[in-house]
Amino acid sequence: MNKDDPMLLITKFAFTFAYTVYFGAVMRAAHDWFPYSPTFTSEPGRWMGWQDVLRWALSGVFLLMAPIAYLVFVLAGLSRQPPPIVIPSHLPSLWDIFSVVVLLSLAVPPLGLYDFWQAIVRRWPQAFYSEWARKKIEEKHKSAFTAGRASAVVLGCIWFFIPTLCLLFMICWKKS
Repeated sequence: MNKDDPMLLITKFAFTFAYTVYFGAVMRAAHDWFPYSPTFTSEPGRWMGWQDVLRWALSGVFLLMAPIAYLVFVLAGLSRQPPPIVIPSHLPSLWDIFSVVVLLSLAVPPLGLYDFWQAIVRRWPQAFYSEWARKKIEEKHKSAFTAGRASAVVLGCIWFFIPTLCLLFMICWKKS
């Protein structure tokens, strides 16, 4: 299959579109946790400093750099010859249907990265938020820093590793 094949380009477009939707949803959900906003103290205009910088660094890794690296990894995987996944232009077989389901699931890992990030900031809130910011978050999300940290890690593993392993399986399967 040629790398300029229209069906391969449609496959990459479908993945990129789905990835954009999930990435946008993560950024919208993360907004409530101030990933990139300075959290001010009760004194107007005085920000917390190191807690903000630490949260920004963690957010940069989990919510920006890792999703971009994952996007590049998947697009490189889809560009292999022969491509592991291609949306069929004919009546699909069971394998083709499975391939499309895997393709769409490849867009889900930003949710896993968000869950990992959230588990970290929920586990050590005093390291990432001022007292004022913790109160603001608790007002919006009851028991935000005390409940559900383990489930965030489990969900993060499910969201991130299952689709990634499926892609690796598809790449290895196509080689043989």
